[in-house]
Amino acid sequence: MSIMNKTAFFAALLHEHYALDVEDLKQLSGSDVEGYLVYKIQNVTGKHWIARAYRRDRPMLDWFQYFYPWSTHDITEWLLTRATTLASLEEHDYPAPRVLWTRNGQLIARTDTWCILITTFIEGTVLQPTLEQLRLMGAALGHLHTLSTDRVALAQPPIGKSNWYPEYALSNGLAHLASIEHLLPVEWVSLHAAFRHTFEQIAACPDLPMTIIHADGWAANAVQTKADQVVFIDWDGSGSGLAILDLEKLLLECHLDSNLPPMERRWTRLQNRWAVSSEIARIAYSYFQ
Repeated sequence: MSIMNKTAFFAALLHEHYALDVEDLKQLSGSDVEGYLVYKIQNVTGKHWIARAYRRDRPMLDWFQYFYPWSTHDITEWLLTRATTLASLEEHDYPAPRVLWTRNGQLIARTDTWCILITTFIEGTVLQPTLEQLRLMGAALGHLHTLSTDRVALAQPPIGKSNWYPEYALSNGLAHLASIEHLLPVEWVSLHAAFRHTFEQIAACPDLPMTIIHADGWAANAVQTKADQVVFIDWDGSGSGLAILDLEKLLLECHLDSNLPPMERRWTRLQNRWAVSSEIARIAYSYFQ
């Protein structure tokens, strides 16, 4: 399908399922090969939205199955739980993108081939970040972790499992550590053991707080909307999970410069994860001793 035909197709699809008159449709990411597309929409009044569309007739990619092993072969279930998580945040009056409901009152739209989630576009400035922005981002995450777990547990349909959901994330992490152990140079063996010990100790603590987590909190996923407010965006990995792991991710990457070209940003994040996570593993090892 050509770009022009694809744009016209989705504009018609969105109009069919949503009370939304599309003025402009700009593709932000994804492809037919990857099985998903992300669009920024402008309606006739000038308001902006974000549409995420996923193919229902394609096999799930390996990386998706790794992060969401609990998901079925129909990606619709996963997308519905993302929408339910955002709807739960709205019930708590927590600042986050809001779901645009379909014409027939559903959280997501479905066709035989596609499923679609539309949310509000968060206007503001993506964090660089400054020290004050880091404080605001930490406050936003702390606020998220204090939301009532009773209301979260009663949500119907249930909120999603995050990509740090402990039942799967910890066992997957341990399995990957085991798979590379025989490849390690001698100087990395003690660090590898510290990582494994930390995973095992977290898994052995069933009373660690479970709440809604973002799971990818860093500067590029946060927008300053007011002088005293930062709002997280990109909630694809969010859902139920351990608050301590969400905090760890924020501490690991919150200080990184978000204003980098994509490839340089990816490499910087990888370098940082290795350097900082080594220190976190050392601290965690000492704590759990």
